[in-house]
Amino acid sequence: STGSCAGQPIQANIEDRNRTAPFPFCGNRFEFRAVGSSQNCSFPIMICNTIMASGMCHLAGLIEKGMSHRDAVAQVYKENKHVIFTGNGYSAEWPVEAAKRG
Repeated sequence: STGSCAGQPIQANIEDRNRTAPFPFCGNRFEFRAVGSSQNCSFPIMICNTIMASGMCHLAGLIEKGMSHRDAVAQVYKENKHVIFTGNGYSAEWPVEAAKRG
């Protein structure tokens, strides 16, 4: 809570706080931390844009085939939810869980 009675309550995100992760998902966004200050980040950004474009192409294909926007997003989530991780990447349990997920 912010202590303000004028705003809506803010919930803390459940996320991996691993500051060494090069591309962590932080609540509602990805943070990109892979390159140092002397390195050019254009190639990694191009890779990220390519991945995003591929996902959007898949989603657009579902919608163009007649699926509703909501159902298309739900299907894409269902297809990919196994890769979402909100736990402790340093725990002894994580390598076992990661192996289960492939």
